[in-house]
Amino acid sequence: MLQLEEHPDRLAIRHALGAGTRWILAGLALAPLWGAYELLTAVDWATSPGLAHWVIAVIGAGAVAIGSLFHFGAIASKDTQFVLDRSAGLATWLESSPGMKAARRTQPLGRIRGIATGVTEWSDSPTYHLAITLDDGSVVKFGASSSKANVEAARDRASRFVGV
Repeated sequence: MLQLEEHPDRLAIRHALGAGTRWILAGLALAPLWGAYELLTAVDWATSPGLAHWVIAVIGAGAVAIGSLFHFGAIASKDTQFVLDRSAGLATWLESSPGMKAARRTQPLGRIRGIATGVTEWSDSPTYHLAITLDDGSVVKFGASSSKANVEAARDRASRFVGV
């Protein structure tokens, strides 16, 4: 979900996962591991390996894979911010996550030619993002939300702020 923070000479649009959600994802990673642990301790491993041993081993490996995906989601998901600063005449894109170095891209506000709502089609439901068109024709995509109204509200406020 896009969050807006507006001041007279500055508009910041944020798209962040949030610390609470990151902790929930990390906690959810433990549930499959606990199930695999229960299975692994329930079997007498001293007996000769049979089909049950292989099934439990495969289930355990799957649980570790699922737990790893939850941890990856908690660590790798990006927090992004798009800042329009009229007093400095700059548009700045910031990206960061716990697993990567923060990245910054700055352009003069005068390079922005348009701000539109973009859509990414998936098999079930689309996600919407801001598509910022620069004077050289390049498009910078920002944020992602399942709510088209949320992205359109951010687009309208940013367009009014920049005057495009």
